Amino acid sequence: MSLPDLPDPGFPSPLALQRVVRCLRADIEATEKTRDLVRPGPLSGDSSYLDRLIHKPWGSEFRVYEDDLREVWYLHIRAAHRTSLHCHPHKLAALLCTEGKGTLSTCTGVQYSLEPGVVLQIEPGAYHRSAASSSNGLRLIEVETPKDKFDLLRIEDDYRDVTEPYERRHCAPLRLVEQAGAGAIPLALQPFVEQQLVGNRWARLRAQCSVGRYRFAVETGEQVHASFNLVFAIALEPHPTPPRDVTVFGPDSAFAAAPQIVYLTIRSR
Repeated sequence: MSLPDLPDPGFPSPLALQRVVRCLRADIEATEKTRDLVRPGPLSGDSSYLDRLIHKPWGSEFRVYEDDLREVWYLHIRAAHRTSLHCHPHKLAALLCTEGKGTLSTCTGVQYSLEPGVVLQIEPGAYHRSAASSSNGLRLIEVETPKDKFDLLRIEDDYRDVTEPYERRHCAPLRLVEQAGAGAIPLALQPFVEQQLVGNRWARLRAQCSVGRYRFAVETGEQVHASFNLVFAIALEPHPTPPRDVTVFGPDSAFAAAPQIVYLTIRSR
């Protein structure tokens, strides 16, 4: 069953092509059956590999931004591959599609279309799986809050048993460049640079994408208004606690960005 790409009633009108993937009773029941079978990932020790390009059985991912409340990741899902069917019990997540086509499926079989410009907000506890259908794969921006890489439960995985820890070092090779393929040019990841937010809050930002297609910046709402080549602008609200939703603007709704708020912008090069 596929749902149309219509704005969800819970979003303000300028935020087009957005839907909310709800946590339903079926998701809660799946977690109750699974939680005792799954061992958590590493909770301590060296986590520096999270700053590298992490190769996955379905593609790759790397972190482009983090602050005290959220992380933003760039995902590449290879053609004809898909992620595990998983949920984040405590994190709110949003998927922003930048390139390619595919679907996001839930544990009840509902499917959401993924194509450039589409944003899906995923409630904590809602199971989801992203799959690429286009020949060049699928490229997504994932926003997660509060940040916790190991807040994840899997109930189906094409590549390894769901009882294995979600991620260990041997599951995430420490590589600096993305392998060439589908026209990609392998480039070293740019280092993180500290950015000052509102007040005394600080963040870390990686300014460029590993394949050279996008650049990332922390900008004010006024800069978003005057922007060109904007793909998405993600609000970095100065909340003392993790926000209850993720506010995202595209090029057609950039005028609605609040001047007093800073945004993580994603632009094409």
